[in-house]
Amino acid sequence: MGIRVQPGRMPAANAFLVLALTATGISSTYIARTAAPNPPAARFFTTDPAWSVHTPGSGTPDWVASAVRAPGLEFVGSLPPVMANAVREVAARHTDSAVWTSVTTLRHRDGQHYNIPEVFVASSEGIVQPIAPSTLPLPLLYQPAIQVLPARIAMGEKWSQLGRSSYAGIEITSYTAESEITKVGNDGCVEVRSRTTLTPTDDGSDLGATPLDDTNTTTYCPGEWSVRTTGGSGDQQTVDAADAVATMADFAAPQANTGSDLAVGTDTLFTRPTPGAASTDPLVMPSANVVLDAEGASQVMSAVVADGPLAFPVWRVPAAAPFIAAPIQAGKFAVLADSAGVVTGVEPATGFVHWQVRLDKTIRKLATEPEGRLVGVLDALGRITVLDVETGTRVAQVQGAANDRGLAMPDGGLVVSGGEGGLRGVRIAASSAADSVTFTTGEALLAGPVVTNGRLVVATDRGEVVASSLAGDELARRYVGFTAVDALTAGDGVVAIAARGRITVLDDALNITGQQGGSADALTVGTSADGKPVVTATAADGTLRVFGRDGQLVWRGHATVQTPTGPSVLKAAAQTVDGVTYVSSATGVERFAGDSR
Repeated sequence: MGIRVQPGRMPAANAFLVLALTATGISSTYIARTAAPNPPAARFFTTDPAWSVHTPGSGTPDWVASAVRAPGLEFVGSLPPVMANAVREVAARHTDSAVWTSVTTLRHRDGQHYNIPEVFVASSEGIVQPIAPSTLPLPLLYQPAIQVLPARIAMGEKWSQLGRSSYAGIEITSYTAESEITKVGNDGCVEVRSRTTLTPTDDGSDLGATPLDDTNTTTYCPGEWSVRTTGGSGDQQTVDAADAVATMADFAAPQANTGSDLAVGTDTLFTRPTPGAASTDPLVMPSANVVLDAEGASQVMSAVVADGPLAFPVWRVPAAAPFIAAPIQAGKFAVLADSAGVVTGVEPATGFVHWQVRLDKTIRKLATEPEGRLVGVLDALGRITVLDVETGTRVAQVQGAANDRGLAMPDGGLVVSGGEGGLRGVRIAASSAADSVTFTTGEALLAGPVVTNGRLVVATDRGEVVASSLAGDELARRYVGFTAVDALTAGDGVVAIAARGRITVLDDALNITGQQGGSADALTVGTSADGKPVVTATAADGTLRVFGRDGQLVWRGHATVQTPTGPSVLKAAAQTVDGVTYVSSATGVERFAGDSR
Protein backbone atom coordinates (compact mmCIF):
# COMPACT_ATOMS: atom_id res chain seq x y z
CA MET A 1 0.00 0.00 0.00
CA GLY A 2 1.48 3.37 -0.97
CA ILE A 3 2.30 6.11 1.51
CA ARG A 4 -0.60 8.57 1.63
CA VAL A 5 0.63 11.08 4.16
CA GLN A 6 -0.41 14.53 3.07
CA PRO A 7 1.87 17.51 3.67
CA GLY A 8 1.12 19.46 6.80
CA ARG A 9 2.45 19.50 10.33
CA MET A 10 0.47 18.29 13.28
CA PRO A 11 -0.48 21.32 15.41
CA ALA A 12 1.32 21.44 18.74
CA ALA A 13 -1.94 21.13 20.70
CA ASN A 14 -2.81 17.97 18.80
CA ALA A 15 0.67 16.56 19.40
CA PHE A 16 0.17 16.98 23.12
CA LEU A 17 -3.25 15.33 22.90
CA VAL A 18 -1.54 12.31 21.38
CA LEU A 19 1.04 12.58 24.18
CA ALA A 20 -1.76 12.35 26.73
CA LEU A 21 -3.24 9.33 24.95
CA THR A 22 -0.04 7.31 25.06
CA ALA A 23 1.68 8.47 28.23
CA THR A 24 -0.47 6.27 30.46
CA GLY A 25 2.24 3.62 30.38
CA ILE A 26 0.12 0.54 29.68
CA SER A 27 2.65 -2.26 29.24
CA SER A 28 2.44 -5.39 27.14
CA THR A 29 4.40 -8.61 27.19
CA TYR A 30 6.11 -9.83 24.04
CA ILE A 31 5.80 -13.55 23.37
CA ALA A 32 8.58 -14.76 21.10
CA ARG A 33 7.72 -16.91 18.10
CA THR A 34 9.70 -20.13 18.05
CA ALA A 35 9.31 -20.86 14.33
CA ALA A 36 10.15 -18.96 11.18
CA PRO A 37 7.23 -19.64 8.81
CA ASN A 38 7.54 -18.78 5.14
CA PRO A 39 4.14 -18.77 3.43
CA PRO A 40 4.12 -18.33 -0.37
CA ALA A 41 2.91 -14.73 -0.09
CA ALA A 42 6.08 -13.83 1.84
CA ARG A 43 8.02 -14.10 -1.43
CA PHE A 44 7.18 -10.43 -1.98
CA PHE A 45 8.89 -9.39 1.25
CA THR A 46 12.48 -8.17 1.45
CA THR A 47 14.83 -7.02 4.18
CA ASP A 48 16.78 -4.80 1.78
CA PRO A 49 16.39 -1.03 2.19
CA ALA A 50 14.71 0.95 -0.57
CA TRP A 51 14.54 4.54 -1.77
CA SER A 52 11.87 6.25 -3.85
CA VAL A 53 11.08 9.64 -5.36
CA HIS A 54 7.57 11.06 -5.71
CA THR A 55 6.92 13.34 -8.67
CA PRO A 56 3.57 15.14 -9.06
CA GLY A 57 2.11 16.34 -12.35
CA SER A 58 4.30 19.45 -12.24
CA GLY A 59 7.32 17.27 -12.94
CA THR A 60 9.35 18.52 -9.97
CA PRO A 61 9.91 15.92 -7.18
CA ASP A 62 8.08 16.97 -4.02
CA TRP A 63 9.27 14.26 -1.64
CA VAL A 64 11.84 11.50 -1.29
CA ALA A 65 11.54 8.41 0.90
CA SER A 66 13.84 5.82 2.43
CA ALA A 67 12.52 2.54 3.79
CA VAL A 68 14.20 0.11 6.20
CA ARG A 69 12.75 -3.38 6.59
CA ALA A 70 12.93 -6.11 9.24
CA PRO A 71 11.23 -9.49 9.71
CA GLY A 72 9.53 -10.80 12.83
CA LEU A 73 7.19 -9.62 15.54
CA GLU A 74 9.83 -7.88 17.64
CA PHE A 75 9.27 -4.41 16.17
CA VAL A 76 5.60 -4.28 17.15
CA GLY A 77 6.72 -4.09 20.79
CA SER A 78 7.79 -0.50 20.04
CA LEU A 79 4.21 0.45 19.12
CA PRO A 80 1.43 1.40 21.57
CA PRO A 81 0.17 -1.77 23.31
CA VAL A 82 -3.27 -1.78 21.68
CA MET A 83 -1.62 -1.72 18.25
CA ALA A 84 1.01 -4.31 19.12
CA ASN A 85 -1.57 -6.71 20.54
CA ALA A 86 -3.78 -6.33 17.49
CA VAL A 87 -0.88 -7.30 15.19
CA ARG A 88 -0.13 -10.32 17.36
CA GLU A 89 -3.78 -11.37 17.13
CA VAL A 90 -3.71 -11.14 13.33
CA ALA A 91 -0.52 -13.22 13.21
CA ALA A 92 -1.88 -15.76 15.71
CA ARG A 93 -4.87 -16.58 13.48
CA HIS A 94 -2.52 -18.28 11.02
CA THR A 95 0.15 -20.72 12.09
CA ASP A 96 1.96 -20.07 8.81
CA SER A 97 2.03 -16.28 9.18
CA ALA A 98 5.20 -14.22 8.66
CA VAL A 99 5.34 -10.66 10.04
CA TRP A 100 7.36 -7.95 8.32
CA THR A 101 7.91 -4.26 9.06
CA SER A 102 8.85 -1.40 6.77
CA VAL A 103 9.68 1.96 8.35
CA THR A 104 9.61 4.82 5.86
CA THR A 105 11.08 8.29 6.28
CA LEU A 106 9.64 10.99 4.02
CA ARG A 107 11.63 14.16 3.33
CA HIS A 108 9.45 16.89 1.79
CA ARG A 109 10.81 19.68 -0.38
CA ASP A 110 9.68 22.31 2.14
CA GLY A 111 11.57 20.69 5.06
CA GLN A 112 8.76 18.66 6.57
CA HIS A 113 9.68 15.11 7.52
CA TYR A 114 7.77 12.08 8.78
CA ASN A 115 8.83 8.61 9.91
CA ILE A 116 6.06 6.06 9.59
CA PRO A 117 6.14 2.33 10.33
CA GLU A 118 4.00 -0.13 8.39
CA VAL A 119 3.44 -3.74 9.44
CA PHE A 120 2.48 -6.57 7.08
CA VAL A 121 1.39 -10.16 7.75
CA ALA A 122 1.73 -12.83 5.07
CA SER A 123 -0.19 -16.09 5.38
CA SER A 124 -2.13 -18.60 3.30
CA GLU A 125 -4.73 -15.84 2.83
CA GLY A 126 -2.29 -13.45 1.16
CA ILE A 127 -0.82 -10.27 2.65
CA VAL A 128 -2.67 -7.97 5.03
CA GLN A 129 -1.56 -4.70 6.59
CA PRO A 130 -2.76 -3.99 10.14
CA ILE A 131 -0.51 -0.92 10.66
CA ALA A 132 -0.58 1.70 7.90
CA PRO A 133 -0.37 5.48 7.45
CA SER A 134 -3.22 7.81 6.58
CA THR A 135 -3.48 11.59 6.27
CA LEU A 136 -1.88 11.94 9.72
CA PRO A 137 1.90 11.68 10.20
CA LEU A 138 1.25 8.73 12.55
CA PRO A 139 0.86 4.98 12.05
CA LEU A 140 -2.74 3.86 12.47
CA LEU A 141 -4.26 0.48 13.34
CA TYR A 142 -6.66 -0.69 10.62
CA GLN A 143 -9.39 -3.15 11.61
CA PRO A 144 -9.86 -5.32 9.74
CA ALA A 145 -6.33 -5.25 8.42
CA ILE A 146 -6.14 -3.94 4.85
CA GLN A 147 -5.81 -6.69 2.26
CA VAL A 148 -2.79 -5.78 0.11
CA LEU A 149 -2.55 -8.98 -1.93
CA PRO A 150 -4.99 -11.93 -1.96
CA ALA A 151 -4.13 -15.60 -1.68
CA ARG A 152 -4.96 -16.10 -5.35
CA ILE A 153 -2.74 -14.02 -7.62
CA ALA A 154 -4.67 -13.93 -10.89
CA MET A 155 -5.63 -11.37 -13.51
CA GLY A 156 -8.92 -9.69 -12.64
CA GLU A 157 -8.99 -10.88 -9.02
CA LYS A 158 -11.03 -8.35 -6.97
CA TRP A 159 -11.64 -7.67 -3.29
CA SER A 160 -13.22 -4.94 -1.17
CA GLN A 161 -13.30 -3.98 2.49
CA LEU A 162 -14.96 -1.70 5.02
CA GLY A 163 -13.32 -0.87 8.33
CA ARG A 164 -11.92 1.74 10.67
CA SER A 165 -8.56 3.03 11.79
CA SER A 166 -7.47 4.11 15.26
CA TYR A 167 -4.54 5.35 17.30
CA ALA A 168 -4.10 4.51 21.00
CA GLY A 169 -7.70 3.23 21.12
CA ILE A 170 -9.26 6.37 19.61
CA GLU A 171 -11.02 5.94 16.28
CA ILE A 172 -9.53 8.27 13.68
CA THR A 173 -11.24 7.34 10.39
CA SER A 174 -13.54 4.89 8.72
CA TYR A 175 -12.31 3.44 5.46
CA THR A 176 -13.45 1.69 2.31
CA ALA A 177 -11.05 -0.07 -0.05
CA GLU A 178 -11.69 -1.62 -3.46
CA SER A 179 -8.84 -3.41 -5.22
CA GLU A 180 -8.24 -5.39 -8.41
CA ILE A 181 -5.25 -7.17 -9.93
CA THR A 182 -4.78 -5.53 -13.34
CA LYS A 183 -1.59 -7.28 -14.47
CA VAL A 184 0.45 -10.39 -13.63
CA GLY A 185 3.88 -10.38 -15.25
CA ASN A 186 6.03 -13.32 -16.29
CA ASP A 187 8.56 -12.11 -13.72
CA GLY A 188 6.02 -12.59 -10.92
CA CYS A 189 5.34 -8.88 -10.51
CA VAL A 190 1.72 -7.91 -9.86
CA GLU A 191 -0.10 -4.65 -10.54
CA VAL A 192 -2.92 -3.76 -8.16
CA ARG A 193 -5.32 -0.87 -8.74
CA SER A 194 -6.87 0.35 -5.49
CA ARG A 195 -9.37 3.01 -4.53
CA THR A 196 -9.20 3.97 -0.86
CA THR A 197 -11.60 6.36 0.86
CA LEU A 198 -10.90 7.69 4.35
CA THR A 199 -13.55 9.61 6.32
CA PRO A 200 -12.31 11.21 9.56
CA THR A 201 -14.28 10.91 12.78
CA ASP A 202 -14.79 13.97 14.95
CA ASP A 203 -11.82 12.88 17.09
CA GLY A 204 -9.77 12.29 13.96
CA SER A 205 -10.59 15.75 12.63
CA ASP A 206 -9.55 17.27 15.94
CA LEU A 207 -6.18 15.54 15.56
CA GLY A 208 -5.73 16.86 12.02
CA ALA A 209 -6.98 13.94 9.90
CA THR A 210 -8.50 14.97 6.56
CA PRO A 211 -10.73 13.16 4.06
CA LEU A 212 -9.07 11.12 1.33
CA ASP A 213 -10.38 9.59 -1.88
CA ASP A 214 -7.38 8.14 -3.70
CA THR A 215 -7.04 5.77 -6.65
CA ASN A 216 -3.63 4.44 -7.57
CA THR A 217 -1.86 1.47 -9.12
CA THR A 218 1.00 -0.21 -7.28
CA THR A 219 3.43 -2.75 -8.69
CA TYR A 220 4.62 -5.46 -6.28
CA CYS A 221 7.56 -7.69 -7.23
CA PRO A 222 8.97 -10.79 -5.50
CA GLY A 223 11.93 -9.94 -3.30
CA GLU A 224 11.44 -6.20 -3.85
CA TRP A 225 8.00 -5.34 -2.46
CA SER A 226 6.44 -2.24 -4.04
CA VAL A 227 8.54 -0.76 -6.85
CA ARG A 228 6.17 1.86 -8.26
CA THR A 229 2.91 3.60 -7.42
CA THR A 230 1.05 5.83 -9.86
CA GLY A 231 -2.14 7.78 -9.31
CA GLY A 232 -3.79 11.14 -9.23
CA SER A 233 -1.17 12.61 -6.89
CA GLY A 234 1.72 11.65 -9.14
CA ASP A 235 4.30 8.91 -9.59
CA GLN A 236 6.33 7.22 -6.81
CA GLN A 237 9.28 5.42 -8.38
CA THR A 238 11.94 3.24 -6.72
CA VAL A 239 15.47 4.61 -7.25
CA ASP A 240 18.92 3.87 -5.88
CA ALA A 241 20.27 5.65 -2.81
CA ALA A 242 22.52 8.01 -4.77
CA ASP A 243 19.62 9.26 -6.90
CA ALA A 244 17.45 9.78 -3.83
CA VAL A 245 20.15 11.81 -2.08
CA ALA A 246 20.83 13.84 -5.22
CA THR A 247 17.13 14.65 -5.57
CA MET A 248 17.14 16.18 -2.07
CA ALA A 249 20.04 18.51 -2.89
CA ASP A 250 17.78 21.55 -3.34
CA PHE A 251 15.27 20.62 -0.61
CA ALA A 252 14.88 22.93 2.38
CA ALA A 253 16.70 21.95 5.55
CA PRO A 254 14.71 19.59 7.80
CA GLN A 255 12.28 21.34 10.12
CA ALA A 256 13.44 21.39 13.73
CA ASN A 257 12.46 18.67 16.18
CA THR A 258 10.78 20.03 19.31
CA GLY A 259 9.02 18.67 22.39
CA SER A 260 7.60 20.58 25.35
CA ASP A 261 9.43 22.95 27.68
CA LEU A 262 11.16 21.24 30.59
CA ALA A 263 11.88 22.71 34.00
CA VAL A 264 15.08 22.00 35.92
CA GLY A 265 14.97 18.52 37.40
CA THR A 266 14.17 15.03 36.17
CA ASP A 267 11.84 14.35 33.28
CA THR A 268 11.04 11.35 31.16
CA LEU A 269 11.48 12.30 27.53
CA PHE A 270 10.01 9.07 26.19
CA THR A 271 8.44 5.97 27.73
CA ARG A 272 8.94 2.76 25.80
CA PRO A 273 5.71 0.81 25.20
CA THR A 274 7.58 -2.32 26.32
CA PRO A 275 9.74 -1.59 29.39
CA GLY A 276 13.17 -3.17 29.67
CA ALA A 277 16.85 -2.34 29.64
CA ALA A 278 18.28 -0.62 26.58
CA SER A 279 20.60 -2.87 24.60
CA THR A 280 23.38 -0.27 24.27
CA ASP A 281 24.39 3.29 25.11
CA PRO A 282 22.31 6.27 24.03
CA LEU A 283 23.71 8.92 21.71
CA VAL A 284 22.91 12.60 22.21
CA MET A 285 22.94 14.62 18.99
CA PRO A 286 22.34 18.29 19.91
CA SER A 287 22.40 19.54 16.32
CA ALA A 288 19.31 17.46 15.58
CA ASN A 289 17.85 17.83 19.11
CA VAL A 290 17.48 14.07 19.49
CA VAL A 291 18.64 11.26 21.76
CA LEU A 292 19.09 7.81 20.21
CA ASP A 293 17.70 4.98 22.32
CA ALA A 294 18.17 1.26 21.58
CA GLU A 295 15.07 -0.72 22.55
CA GLY A 296 16.46 -4.18 23.21
CA ALA A 297 13.26 -6.24 23.18
CA SER A 298 11.92 -4.51 20.08
CA GLN A 299 15.21 -4.53 18.16
CA VAL A 300 14.74 -0.92 17.13
CA MET A 301 16.79 2.27 17.40
CA SER A 302 14.57 5.23 18.19
CA ALA A 303 15.40 8.94 18.14
CA VAL A 304 13.43 10.93 20.71
CA VAL A 305 13.27 14.70 21.13
CA ALA A 306 15.97 15.84 23.56
CA ASP A 307 14.45 19.02 24.97
CA GLY A 308 11.00 17.88 26.03
CA PRO A 309 8.69 14.87 26.22
CA LEU A 310 6.87 13.60 23.15
CA ALA A 311 4.78 10.45 23.04
CA PHE A 312 6.32 9.02 19.89
CA PRO A 313 9.86 8.96 18.49
CA VAL A 314 10.99 11.36 15.78
CA TRP A 315 12.17 8.30 13.89
CA ARG A 316 12.81 4.57 14.22
CA VAL A 317 15.14 2.15 12.46
CA PRO A 318 14.12 -1.53 12.86
CA ALA A 319 16.58 -4.42 12.79
CA ALA A 320 16.64 -8.20 12.55
CA ALA A 321 18.71 -8.36 15.77
CA PRO A 322 19.33 -6.06 18.76
CA PHE A 323 21.64 -3.07 18.56
CA ILE A 324 24.64 -4.00 20.74
CA ALA A 325 27.42 -1.70 19.53
CA ALA A 326 26.89 1.87 20.73
CA PRO A 327 25.80 4.25 17.94
CA ILE A 328 28.22 7.01 17.02
CA GLN A 329 28.15 10.37 15.29
CA ALA A 330 30.36 10.40 12.20
CA GLY A 331 30.36 13.67 10.31
CA LYS A 332 26.74 14.65 9.72
CA PHE A 333 25.42 11.11 10.20
CA ALA A 334 24.39 8.82 13.00
CA VAL A 335 25.89 5.37 12.35
CA LEU A 336 24.09 2.34 13.78
CA ALA A 337 25.09 -1.32 13.88
CA ASP A 338 22.94 -4.29 14.90
CA SER A 339 24.26 -7.62 16.12
CA ALA A 340 23.31 -9.31 12.82
CA GLY A 341 26.07 -7.29 11.13
CA VAL A 342 24.01 -4.55 9.49
CA VAL A 343 25.51 -1.03 9.54
CA THR A 344 23.29 1.94 8.69
CA GLY A 345 24.05 5.61 8.00
CA VAL A 346 21.15 7.81 9.10
CA GLU A 347 20.38 11.52 8.89
CA PRO A 348 19.92 12.31 12.61
CA ALA A 349 17.24 15.00 12.27
CA THR A 350 14.86 12.90 10.17
CA GLY A 351 15.86 9.23 10.23
CA PHE A 352 16.38 9.27 6.45
CA VAL A 353 18.66 6.34 5.65
CA HIS A 354 21.47 7.25 3.24
CA TRP A 355 23.05 3.80 3.11
CA GLN A 356 23.03 0.34 4.65
CA VAL A 357 25.81 -2.26 4.54
CA ARG A 358 25.49 -5.92 5.51
CA LEU A 359 28.53 -7.54 7.07
CA ASP A 360 28.53 -11.19 8.02
CA LYS A 361 29.49 -11.17 11.72
CA THR A 362 28.33 -9.71 15.02
CA ILE A 363 29.58 -6.14 15.42
CA ARG A 364 31.38 -5.27 18.64
CA LYS A 365 32.28 -1.62 18.23
CA LEU A 366 32.08 1.42 15.98
CA ALA A 367 34.61 4.26 15.79
CA THR A 368 35.20 7.32 13.62
CA GLU A 369 38.12 9.63 12.97
CA PRO A 370 38.02 13.32 14.02
CA GLU A 371 36.92 14.61 10.60
CA GLY A 372 34.03 12.15 10.50
CA ARG A 373 34.79 10.98 6.95
CA LEU A 374 35.45 7.32 7.78
CA VAL A 375 33.88 4.86 10.20
CA GLY A 376 35.51 1.67 11.48
CA VAL A 377 33.47 -1.44 12.27
CA LEU A 378 35.03 -4.09 14.55
CA ASP A 379 33.40 -7.53 14.26
CA ALA A 380 33.56 -10.70 16.34
CA LEU A 381 36.48 -12.08 14.28
CA GLY A 382 38.61 -9.03 14.97
CA ARG A 383 38.17 -7.71 11.44
CA ILE A 384 37.84 -3.97 11.04
CA THR A 385 35.89 -2.82 8.00
CA VAL A 386 36.41 0.84 7.16
CA LEU A 387 33.50 2.58 5.43
CA ASP A 388 33.11 5.94 3.74
CA VAL A 389 30.59 7.84 5.87
CA GLU A 390 28.91 9.62 2.95
CA THR A 391 28.12 6.53 0.89
CA GLY A 392 28.78 3.42 3.00
CA THR A 393 31.36 2.27 0.44
CA ARG A 394 34.01 -0.10 1.81
CA VAL A 395 37.38 1.64 1.86
CA ALA A 396 39.52 -1.02 3.54
CA GLN A 397 39.47 -4.10 5.74
CA VAL A 398 42.03 -4.55 8.49
CA GLN A 399 42.59 -7.85 10.27
CA GLY A 400 43.05 -7.53 14.00
CA ALA A 401 42.98 -10.25 16.67
CA ALA A 402 39.85 -12.28 17.37
CA ASN A 403 39.85 -11.19 21.01
CA ASP A 404 40.13 -7.46 20.25
CA ARG A 405 37.49 -5.44 22.06
CA GLY A 406 38.75 -1.87 21.64
CA LEU A 407 38.79 0.29 18.52
CA ALA A 408 39.88 3.87 17.85
CA MET A 409 40.53 6.00 14.77
CA PRO A 410 42.57 8.90 16.14
CA ASP A 411 43.33 10.41 12.74
CA GLY A 412 42.10 10.08 9.18
CA GLY A 413 44.05 6.99 8.16
CA LEU A 414 45.06 5.25 11.38
CA VAL A 415 43.04 2.32 12.75
CA VAL A 416 44.00 1.12 16.23
CA SER A 417 42.57 -1.99 17.88
CA GLY A 418 43.32 -3.49 21.27
CA GLY A 419 42.85 -6.65 23.29
CA GLU A 420 44.77 -9.41 25.02
CA GLY A 421 47.55 -9.17 22.43
CA GLY A 422 48.09 -5.44 22.99
CA LEU A 423 47.66 -2.50 20.66
CA ARG A 424 47.89 -2.78 16.90
CA GLY A 425 47.96 0.30 14.67
CA VAL A 426 47.42 0.04 10.92
CA ARG A 427 47.74 2.91 8.45
CA ILE A 428 45.13 2.66 5.69
CA ALA A 429 46.62 3.06 2.25
CA ALA A 430 45.62 6.22 0.40
CA SER A 431 45.90 4.44 -2.96
CA SER A 432 46.11 0.88 -4.25
CA ALA A 433 49.17 0.24 -2.10
CA ALA A 434 48.74 -2.24 0.74
CA ASP A 435 47.82 -1.09 4.23
CA SER A 436 50.84 -0.98 6.54
CA VAL A 437 51.20 -1.98 10.18
CA THR A 438 52.42 1.14 11.98
CA PHE A 439 53.04 -0.33 15.43
CA THR A 440 52.23 -3.16 17.81
CA THR A 441 52.62 -3.49 21.55
CA GLY A 442 52.84 -6.69 23.54
CA GLU A 443 51.16 -5.75 26.82
CA ALA A 444 47.80 -7.44 27.33
CA LEU A 445 45.00 -4.92 27.66
CA LEU A 446 41.98 -4.96 29.94
CA ALA A 447 40.41 -1.87 28.31
CA GLY A 448 41.04 0.61 25.52
CA PRO A 449 42.23 2.17 23.41
CA VAL A 450 40.48 5.48 24.05
CA VAL A 451 41.71 8.81 22.70
CA THR A 452 42.33 12.24 24.19
CA ASN A 453 44.30 15.12 22.72
CA GLY A 454 46.02 12.91 20.16
CA ARG A 455 47.02 10.27 22.71
CA LEU A 456 46.03 6.62 22.90
CA VAL A 457 45.14 5.49 26.44
CA VAL A 458 44.82 1.87 27.59
CA ALA A 459 44.52 -0.11 30.81
CA THR A 460 46.95 -3.04 31.04
CA ASP A 461 46.75 -6.32 32.94
CA ARG A 462 49.53 -5.01 35.21
CA GLY A 463 47.16 -2.52 36.84
CA GLU A 464 48.57 0.43 34.91
CA VAL A 465 47.13 3.14 32.70
CA VAL A 466 49.41 3.86 29.74
CA ALA A 467 49.35 6.76 27.27
CA SER A 468 51.03 6.45 23.86
CA SER A 469 51.55 8.64 20.83
CA LEU A 470 49.83 7.87 17.55
CA ALA A 471 53.09 6.23 16.48
CA GLY A 472 52.87 3.80 19.40
CA ASP A 473 55.59 5.46 21.51
CA GLU A 474 54.95 5.44 25.24
CA LEU A 475 54.36 8.92 26.68
CA ALA A 476 53.22 8.24 30.24
CA ARG A 477 52.43 5.36 32.60
CA ARG A 478 50.58 5.40 35.91
CA TYR A 479 50.11 2.51 38.32
CA VAL A 480 46.54 2.57 39.64
CA GLY A 481 46.36 -0.99 40.95
CA PHE A 482 43.63 -3.21 39.54
CA THR A 483 43.20 -6.71 38.22
CA ALA A 484 39.99 -5.99 36.36
CA VAL A 485 38.52 -2.86 34.78
CA ASP A 486 34.85 -1.97 34.82
CA ALA A 487 35.13 1.03 32.50
CA LEU A 488 37.68 3.32 30.84
CA THR A 489 37.02 6.61 29.05
CA ALA A 490 38.95 9.62 27.80
CA GLY A 491 38.39 12.90 26.02
CA ASP A 492 39.14 16.62 26.13
CA GLY A 493 42.26 16.14 28.25
CA VAL A 494 40.56 13.88 30.82
CA VAL A 495 41.02 10.16 31.52
CA ALA A 496 38.81 8.18 33.92
CA ILE A 497 38.90 4.54 34.97
CA ALA A 498 36.51 2.53 37.16
CA ALA A 499 38.12 -0.40 38.97
CA ARG A 500 38.22 -1.95 42.45
CA GLY A 501 35.14 -0.05 43.60
CA ARG A 502 36.50 3.40 42.90
CA ILE A 503 36.69 5.93 40.10
CA THR A 504 40.06 7.52 39.32
CA VAL A 505 40.26 10.70 37.25
CA LEU A 506 43.54 11.66 35.55
CA ASP A 507 44.75 14.31 33.12
CA ASP A 508 46.16 13.32 29.73
CA ALA A 509 49.68 13.15 31.23
CA LEU A 510 48.21 10.53 33.59
CA ASN A 511 48.55 12.62 36.74
CA ILE A 512 45.80 11.61 39.16
CA THR A 513 43.53 14.61 39.76
CA GLY A 514 40.96 12.92 41.98
CA GLN A 515 39.48 9.67 43.21
CA GLN A 516 36.00 8.76 44.42
CA GLY A 517 34.70 5.62 46.07
CA GLY A 518 31.85 3.68 44.52
CA SER A 519 31.59 1.43 41.52
CA ALA A 520 30.63 2.30 37.97
CA ASP A 521 29.78 0.01 35.08
CA ALA A 522 30.20 2.70 32.43
CA LEU A 523 32.02 6.02 32.06
CA THR A 524 31.72 8.80 29.49
CA VAL A 525 33.32 12.21 29.02
CA GLY A 526 30.92 15.07 28.34
CA THR A 527 30.55 18.78 28.93
CA SER A 528 29.25 20.97 31.74
CA ALA A 529 26.93 23.92 31.24
CA ASP A 530 29.98 26.18 30.86
CA GLY A 531 31.67 23.88 28.36
CA LYS A 532 34.19 22.23 30.69
CA PRO A 533 34.84 18.48 30.53
CA VAL A 534 33.00 16.25 33.00
CA VAL A 535 32.97 12.51 33.63
CA THR A 536 29.63 10.74 33.94
CA ALA A 537 29.59 7.45 35.84
CA THR A 538 26.71 4.99 35.46
CA ALA A 539 26.09 2.01 37.75
CA ALA A 540 23.86 -0.94 36.95
CA ASP A 541 21.64 -0.13 39.95
CA GLY A 542 20.73 3.22 38.36
CA THR A 543 23.14 5.46 40.28
CA LEU A 544 24.41 8.36 38.17
CA ARG A 545 27.29 10.62 39.16
CA VAL A 546 28.97 13.49 37.35
CA PHE A 547 32.53 14.54 38.26
CA GLY A 548 34.60 17.52 37.25
CA ARG A 549 38.07 17.11 35.75
CA ASP A 550 39.42 17.44 39.31
CA GLY A 551 37.49 14.32 40.32
CA GLN A 552 35.10 16.23 42.57
CA LEU A 553 31.41 15.29 42.56
CA VAL A 554 29.28 17.79 40.66
CA TRP A 555 25.92 16.04 40.60
CA ARG A 556 24.32 12.79 41.70
CA GLY A 557 21.03 11.24 40.61
CA HIS A 558 19.25 7.98 40.03
CA ALA A 559 17.73 6.57 36.85
CA THR A 560 14.68 4.33 36.84
CA VAL A 561 15.43 0.61 37.09
CA GLN A 562 12.01 -0.58 38.31
CA THR A 563 9.59 -1.81 35.66
CA PRO A 564 5.97 -2.98 36.00
CA THR A 565 7.24 -6.57 35.95
CA GLY A 566 10.07 -6.09 38.45
CA PRO A 567 13.53 -4.58 38.87
CA SER A 568 15.92 -4.26 35.95
CA VAL A 569 19.48 -2.99 35.50
CA LEU A 570 21.08 -0.25 33.47
CA LYS A 571 23.14 -1.56 30.58
CA ALA A 572 23.67 1.81 28.92
CA ALA A 573 26.15 4.56 29.75
CA ALA A 574 24.65 7.95 30.60
CA GLN A 575 25.90 11.01 28.72
CA THR A 576 26.20 14.61 29.89
CA VAL A 577 25.97 17.35 27.25
CA ASP A 578 26.03 21.03 28.22
CA GLY A 579 25.28 20.17 31.82
CA VAL A 580 22.26 17.95 31.05
CA THR A 581 22.54 14.21 31.67
CA TYR A 582 20.66 11.74 29.47
CA VAL A 583 20.22 8.04 30.19
CA SER A 584 18.39 5.11 28.61
CA SER A 585 16.70 3.80 31.74
CA ALA A 586 14.64 0.64 32.24
CA THR A 587 11.47 2.42 31.10
CA GLY A 588 12.62 4.95 28.51
CA VAL A 589 14.82 7.99 28.00
CA GLU A 590 15.33 10.24 31.03
CA ARG A 591 16.82 13.71 31.25
CA PHE A 592 18.45 15.22 34.35
CA ALA A 593 19.22 18.93 34.60
CA GLY A 594 20.42 21.15 37.41
CA ASP A 595 23.20 20.89 39.98
CA SER A 596 21.53 19.29 43.01
CA ARG A 597 23.29 16.28 44.57
